[in-house]
Amino acid sequence: MGEYVKYKGNDIKIGTMYNLYYVTYEKYSKAFDAGLLSRSDYSSDPALYLKPEHEFGYRFPFPDEKKLPFGEIGRNDFNRGIPVKLDVGLIPLPESWKTEDGVCNLELCQQYLIHREPDGQLCLAPALRGPELGNAIILNTESEIQTLVSQIETHHILENADQESKSFYQEISVQLSHDFKIFEKQLQHTAGILRSPRKVLTDSFKRKGKGI
Repeated sequence: MGEYVKYKGNDIKIGTMYNLYYVTYEKYSKAFDAGLLSRSDYSSDPALYLKPEHEFGYRFPFPDEKKLPFGEIGRNDFNRGIPVKLDVGLIPLPESWKTEDGVCNLELCQQYLIHREPDGQLCLAPALRGPELGNAIILNTESEIQTLVSQIETHHILENADQESKSFYQEISVQLSHDFKIFEKQLQHTAGILRSPRKVLTDSFKRKGKGI
C-alpha cells in the first residue's frame, strides 16, 4: 500500500506502509512545519507520519542526496543502503548474519523515530539491513551508536584511499551521532508518552527486528 501526501498541492509518494523510502525525517518535518503538506486522497493525515508511536522508517539522509528537493529522492533507488562492515560480537546480531571471518557485511538504510533505551528520549535511530532480504535491526542505545561510528571509522575511513568515499563516510558518522541526540534539548510534546516495547514487523528477530 502506497503512502502519499500532497506537497504544495501535488500528490507525492513518500513510501509503502511503514517504510517511507522517499523522504528523510528532516525534509518531511520541515515541509510539514512550513505548512506545505496536506492530506492526499490516498493516505493518512500528514501529521501521522511524524508520530513516534507508529515507528515509521524514514530514508537515511545520505550526504549525496541532501540537495535533492522534496519528492525527488529515491526515484532510482528507493530501497538504498550503503555498505557497513561490523566486527562480530560488538553489537548483538542474529546468528544467521554472522560470518566465519568475524566481519558482517551490512547496509545502513533507514532511520526510525523512536524512544531510545534506556532513558526513553526521542531520537532518530539508524537501521542496519542484514544479508537476509527484508530484515533489519535498529540501534537504539548510545553505546550501539558509538560502536557503529567507531566501526565506520575503522573499516571505511582510516584506510580508505578513495578521498570521495572517505569524505562520504565521515559525513555519515557525523550524521549518525547528531541525529541520535537531535531531540535532547527539546521538551517532550506530551507528558503521557510511554516507553512502549518496540513493534516487531517481522517474526524473525524478537529483540529489535524490523521488516523493511
